[in-house]
Amino acid sequence: MQFLVGGAGKSSLMLYSVNALEADKLIYSWLPMQTFSSMSGLQLKASVMAGMLTEMSNCEAYQEEIESLISEIDEISFSQGNEKTLVKFNGLVRKVRAL
Repeated sequence: MQFLVGGAGKSSLMLYSVNALEADKLIYSWLPMQTFSSMSGLQLKASVMAGMLTEMSNCEAYQEEIESLISEIDEISFSQGNEKTLVKFNGLVRKVRAL
């Protein structure tokens, strides 16, 4: 396996990592964190998790489960974050960890 990577910056390291993960047929997510800079609390957590899952949605083995989770988490990312929503989010976190 050969990788041609120029420079020594973060982008080059990320590209190297992505190539290595793809070569090993592993799932990965790459999120630009600037997207989430204006968020906080439950909205931030839900949006990051939905983004992470969206990036992983090309994983055929879990595609249906991932798409279902994205839909549920997206709903939470637009909610007010009351106690009921927090309990639902924590349940979804457990489902994501089980993937």
